[in-house]
Amino acid sequence: MRARVSALLPPLQDDTEVLKASEGIEVDAGPVLQWIADKDRESRMCWLTGRPGQSTLAVCAEVIRKSKQPASGFKLLHHFVRLNDVRRQDPIGAVRALAFQLFEAFPYELEEDYTSVSPLEVSGLARTDLALARLLAGDPVQKVLPSGSAPVVILIDGVDEGLSTSDTRYKSPVEKCLRNQILRLALGLLSIVREPALLMITSVAPEGNFSYLEDSLRLMRPVRLTVDQCLKNGSNGISPGLTGASGGSVGLPKAFASYLDAVDASPDNLKLFLNLFLAAREPITLQQFSRCGVQEPADLVQKLSGLLRVSADTQVYALDSSVFRFLSEDGPWHTDEEWGHRAFAQDQWERELQAGRPDAEPSNYCLRNAVFHASKSGLGLEDICGSLRLWQASYAQGVHQGVLDVLRVQKKTGT
Repeated sequence: MRARVSALLPPLQDDTEVLKASEGIEVDAGPVLQWIADKDRESRMCWLTGRPGQSTLAVCAEVIRKSKQPASGFKLLHHFVRLNDVRRQDPIGAVRALAFQLFEAFPYELEEDYTSVSPLEVSGLARTDLALARLLAGDPVQKVLPSGSAPVVILIDGVDEGLSTSDTRYKSPVEKCLRNQILRLALGLLSIVREPALLMITSVAPEGNFSYLEDSLRLMRPVRLTVDQCLKNGSNGISPGLTGASGGSVGLPKAFASYLDAVDASPDNLKLFLNLFLAAREPITLQQFSRCGVQEPADLVQKLSGLLRVSADTQVYALDSSVFRFLSEDGPWHTDEEWGHRAFAQDQWERELQAGRPDAEPSNYCLRNAVFHASKSGLGLEDICGSLRLWQASYAQGVHQGVLDVLRVQKKTGT
C-alpha cells in the first residue's frame, strides 16, 4: 500500500542532506512548541524569521525531532524550499510531498482516500488550488482533523526562496507575491485547511528585497518569532561554516568577498565554478561540474568548505541561501549566470544525443531544464537541438511543462 501511494505521490529526495546544514547550531524550539501547544493561541500561523546567515533550518530541525517523540502531542508535515532546487520550488510537487507525509502519519485512516486516486487524476492536477483541494485540504485532512484532536503542523521552510533574487523582472510587492508560488501555496493552505491544522513558515527577515513578505502576510496576523528567540546561550544561529567565513553575523557580503578572495585556486576556474553553481536548477554533482569545464571540482569544493558542502552522492549544496544572494548581487564576485545557463543547456543536450536514443523518451532534464537554460541564456532551439524535436518529444510524452518551456523559447527568440 505504501509503495502504491509513494508512486502516486512521490516524496521529494531524502531531507537528510538538507538537515545536515543545521548541524552544530544549538537552538531551543521552546517558543515554537509553546505556540503549538497553546489552545488559546492568537493565530494559526507562525512566522519564524532570521537575519542573513542565520539558520531557520536549525530551529525547524529541532521541531521535527520533537514531533517524532511519542509524547509530542502533534503531527508534523514539512517541506524545505531551496533556491537552487526547482523541484522544491514547485508548489504542486510540494502538495504531493505533503500529502504523502499525511498518509504516512495516518495510513489506516487515509488508505481509501489515496488509493482511490488514479495516476491520471493526479497528473491532471495542473493547478495548485486543484492539487490542494484534492490531495491535502479536502476530504483527507478533514477526516483526520476532527475538532479537538491533536494538531497537525504544516511547516514550510524558506518561503522567501520561492522567488529567485536574481530575477529582477518583478518590482512591486504585489508582483513578487503573485510570482512566489510557494508563498501563495502557504496562504492557500491557511485559508483552506481549518482548525486544528496549523501553519508554520520561515524566511529571512522581511527587509529590503524581501519587504514584500511583510505586505503579503500582514493580513494573516501571524505569531512572529525570530531565530534569536530560539537560540541557546552563546549561539548566534550562524552555520559553523559561515561563522568561519564571516567571523559573525554582521556584514556577510563583505565577509563572503574576503573569503573568496583568499581561496587558493585559479580565479578563472573558481569563477567558472560559481557561474555554474548559481545557474543550476537542481543540486548538481561534481561530475557535472567537470563536464562543463571545471578543473578538479572536488578539490575546489574542499577549499570552499566555509560556504559549500558535498553530499554522499557528490551533489554540491550551499550552507545557506545567503551564498546565492551574494553571488547574484553586483560586486567583484557577481557571477555570469547567463553563461552558466548556456553551458548547462549545451551539455545536457549533447549528453542526450550521445546516448544514441534519438527516438527514445527524452530525459526529464532535456524536456524541461535544458530548454529552460536555453531560454535564460537567449539561445534559440536551433542552438540546442537543431530542430523542433524537443517540442515533439515533449508533446508525445505528455510533459506539458516541456511544451510550455519550448513555446517560451520560441516567443523570446522568434524561432
